[in-house]
Amino acid sequence: MVRITDASNGNFVELAPVRYQFERAGGDTYDDNWLIIRGEVKSTTELWGFCDPCLLTSEAEHLGDWLRSAALGLEGLRQPEEDDETVPSFNALEPNIGLGVVAVERDSVTVRFFLWLEATPPSSADDAQMDYFLDLVTTPDALSRAATEWEDECARFPER
Repeated sequence: MVRITDASNGNFVELAPVRYQFERAGGDTYDDNWLIIRGEVKSTTELWGFCDPCLLTSEAEHLGDWLRSAALGLEGLRQPEEDDETVPSFNALEPNIGLGVVAVERDSVTVRFFLWLEATPPSSADDAQMDYFLDLVTTPDALSRAATEWEDECARFPER
């Protein structure tokens, strides 16, 4: 389990790879490597969870790389596009989880978690787009620890 917590308000996103979606490998590159990801999210107004096939094993590995890159200050800032939307620099084939760095200060990094579809809060159930984002202000050290924890968790789920 990896948890990234906002230092100022206690909001957090917690993610953990739970298992492969399908217990036995059947020879299909995608089906064999879907991971069920358990998430828990706390915003200032809600606490919710999800448990869905969100990442392929290769994407889970890439998420660890992304966290480490963000900790080192190597992720570019995500700027709003023409339609005033900000897009993630990490996203996956199954559109549930995305991440982007939206601010960097001397001792802090603001990570935006993009949550879509099954990962959104219950209050967005009536929203046609079903998308949500949560900004968490954390430290480079915390992101580095999160990267290590995530990599340790994902080591149990190699590509099949």
